[in-house]
Amino acid sequence: LPETGPREIAALSRRFNTMAGQVRDLLSARTTLLAGISHDLRTPLTRMRLALEMLREQPNERLMAGLERDLEQMNQLIGTVLELARGLAQALKAKGRQVTVLMPRYGALYNQALQNDWQSVYVELGTERYGCAVRHLVSDGIAVALIEHHDFFQRPRPYNDGEQAYPDNLQRFAFFCKAALLYLQQQPQPVDIVHGHDWQSALAACYLQGMRSGALAHSRFVLTVHNAAYQQGFGREQLASIGLADWHLPADLPTSLLALGVWQAAAVNTVGPEYRDWE
Repeated sequence: LPETGPREIAALSRRFNTMAGQVRDLLSARTTLLAGISHDLRTPLTRMRLALEMLREQPNERLMAGLERDLEQMNQLIGTVLELARGLAQALKAKGRQVTVLMPRYGALYNQALQNDWQSVYVELGTERYGCAVRHLVSDGIAVALIEHHDFFQRPRPYNDGEQAYPDNLQRFAFFCKAALLYLQQQPQPVDIVHGHDWQSALAACYLQGMRSGALAHSRFVLTVHNAAYQQGFGREQLASIGLADWHLPADLPTSLLALGVWQAAAVNTVGPEYRDWE
């Protein structure tokens, strides 16, 4: 961003550019690690395919034990990826940034010990009004705010039932994006950067345009694309149901949440060069 204009805007642009550079460096390191992990996963997956073909012919306890070992190896590799995701927030904090992670309180998080304090947030989407609680915990020194709505998020899986995507994903994550911004808007300290990931948080780029007050008065939205194959499409007739009834989308804009985020974000980056070109 150009570091010109009024003093406050120039200072904000400098902070934005500095953080954008830090995020690029972190994503570059993460891309290298993910490439290595994907290579490492190919070996156990190949062994599992061969074992499954042989098991079709005749059950074999030794092959079953091998499958279990391969699954454990893959689980460890996936755990490494999750540690890396936490590392992004920790790396920014180590550079002196104040970082808060916001995410839905998915069903798997109901066994996590929480702090006693919590806040209520009320969200309007189209003609509907929803209430939720924002719960708090600290993970590896990072503040985490959990958007709690039992009907939307207390489910066995985050995005699908194991076979099909949940039919209300559009409303679920529109609600999450707006609830997260309403929570941030009420914070005592100004929020410089709202950093979203993939289609699940992309709508925040749109909602932020009409919520520039309080702690969000000068906020910028950065969107990181991890997997452009998943975009969460919708019909233009559904804009009213997610609070965008007055928006007029460009005729050539794909109707997906990810596309809306890319369109409205102040900056977009990807976890690797292979995701820079997508339709």
